[in-house]
Amino acid sequence: MATSEDFEHWTDHGEVLTPNGGDPPETEFYGMVGFRYLGWSLGFLEMFKILERRLDTQLVRLDSNGRPKRFMQGQTFLDHGDWSDWDASWAFPGNCAPIRVGEELRIYYHGRKTLHWSDPATGGVGHIGAIGLARIRKDGWVYMQAGADGGTLTTAPLQSQGCCISVNADASEGELRAELLDEKGKVIPGYSLDNCYPLKTDATYWKLNWAGKWDLQEMMGRKISIRFQLTGTKLYAFRFRDKMSGTTCQ
Repeated sequence: MATSEDFEHWTDHGEVLTPNGGDPPETEFYGMVGFRYLGWSLGFLEMFKILERRLDTQLVRLDSNGRPKRFMQGQTFLDHGDWSDWDASWAFPGNCAPIRVGEELRIYYHGRKTLHWSDPATGGVGHIGAIGLARIRKDGWVYMQAGADGGTLTTAPLQSQGCCISVNADASEGELRAELLDEKGKVIPGYSLDNCYPLKTDATYWKLNWAGKWDLQEMMGRKISIRFQLTGTKLYAFRFRDKMSGTTCQ
């Protein structure tokens, strides 16, 4: 990575992301496409597994120091297809950000059937490929999942900046509940798990409510934590929202 304020004088920061012991043997990083999404700096990292001669994609983000970090190393974000598929050897997004259409994000990617280094000059057939389309739900980059036995997830303290909290989750095979905690980690009266109306479906915007109460104006500016209780659920995202305009507050 190198940075410059005038595009003439550059500061070299050296290597900022390299393969390590958690990657398959003989792995190379071939490229990375970066983009902005709702205030986040994200990127698609091209992973080349030399022994297989196949490429797939992992997801990265920039940390507070502006250096890329992988989400859940070893977890493929966009995988190549099976050996009989048109994208059997290569799957990597184009040099553009995903496009939002309705409640989904569309990611156009380059796929190839032939293995890397299939060069006609060496007796190969050249590259046989096409443009593919991958779809994910809005804000569906990563998720936390709990099985049938259930689990809990507690956020770090957050400053309440909206009039309600909405969640993006798939609870079609279970349910999601939440409770609010004060700065000492104690449940705020009236906002316990028992009072929370459960989400039991797949929803992009689900407004948390406790016995029908969802308005959090009384907590505006307070530091609170959210403790989610998940059963058979994937939790993708949550956010504070403004009740009048529906715009994101945090």
